[in-house]
Amino acid sequence: MIEFEQARREVLKRARPLGTQRVPVARCLGRVLARIVRSPLDLPPFDRSAMDGYALGVPAKTLLCVGGIGAGERFFRTVRRGECVRIMTGAPLPRGADRVVKVEDTDGWKPAGARVVLRALPSKEQNVRRRAEELRRGAPVLERGRLIRGPEAALLASLGFAQAEFYRLPRVSVLCTGDEVVEPGRRLRPGAVYNGNGPMLCALLSAAGFPSRYLGVVRDEPKALKRKVAEGLRGDVLLVNGGVSAGKFDLVPSTLAAAGVRKVFHKVRVKPGKPLFFGMRGKTLVFGMPGNPVSTFTSFTLFVMPALRGLSGLPSGLKTLQAPLAGAIRHETGRLDFVPARMEGEGVRPVQGYRGSADIASLSKADRFVMASGERASFGRGTLVDVLPW
Repeated sequence: MIEFEQARREVLKRARPLGTQRVPVARCLGRVLARIVRSPLDLPPFDRSAMDGYALGVPAKTLLCVGGIGAGERFFRTVRRGECVRIMTGAPLPRGADRVVKVEDTDGWKPAGARVVLRALPSKEQNVRRRAEELRRGAPVLERGRLIRGPEAALLASLGFAQAEFYRLPRVSVLCTGDEVVEPGRRLRPGAVYNGNGPMLCALLSAAGFPSRYLGVVRDEPKALKRKVAEGLRGDVLLVNGGVSAGKFDLVPSTLAAAGVRKVFHKVRVKPGKPLFFGMRGKTLVFGMPGNPVSTFTSFTLFVMPALRGLSGLPSGLKTLQAPLAGAIRHETGRLDFVPARMEGEGVRPVQGYRGSADIASLSKADRFVMASGERASFGRGTLVDVLPW
């Protein structure tokens, strides 16, 4: 059995970024840049007005309006002393003008040929955005490895990029096993249970932006399992749920070995999720996940999601914090225990009545785990503990 931190290291050192692909900027949110981006132009690309008002050169109390400029338009004559031009936000600053007075600081909009009264005299450069004041052509804009959010997407588009080079997202296959497992929506026969794990895994992958392929539920029969495993190994990551413990019908480890999957580890000193299997075939990462739903969710949170982030070029560390316990914890020593909990005021309270790795109803009341060290049997109220939100 492998320790928790060692198991994570073994997974993450094999979860290196995949190849790259060009992706439309309109669909790049949450992706990671694979190459540095340099500005192909000055930003702004020309001197422009930052306000609706009048562009002018030498200020005076009254000025003659000689025309107007809207955004996207040009004004071909020079603004002389004693003149001004109506101008909209974002419009190019005309020759001879070096400042803009806001319309609110005048006696209002006037047509060409009318006189404009200024209630406040603008200083030089006031309400003007100069060419290249944000970025100069050729300057580095976004570094390799940058996560794209809304502002970065807008910046790329503002520089004229319709596409950019990003790390490819891993292709994930999800396979569930078990004679007793029935898909939701079908009739539940005696002794059977509905498949909660398959839909949960697919939903978690979808929410994180990772494309997945659901291979369904396969019976505990070696030939059928072998066929489905072979299909799943065509992707970058295979998640096999169930069949990794020590029962008579837990066929997954032997089937994976027969398919050429090299075992890296099997069983981790954590609770829940001890039976986790991790291996590789070629560059494909393979996770054999225990079938109890809390174990499935815990294994996904601790190992699968960090691996997927690493394959995508994203940071793969667990973002933990510390908080005082709002209720006591007692547990068996020997394994790092991930106890379902939720924030309550300034503290974190373990879910009351939690019955272990099969208790998905209790997990649904939680929004984080308390990480209870295996070296202590109890943690009193007020004890400062490590917490892992999800």
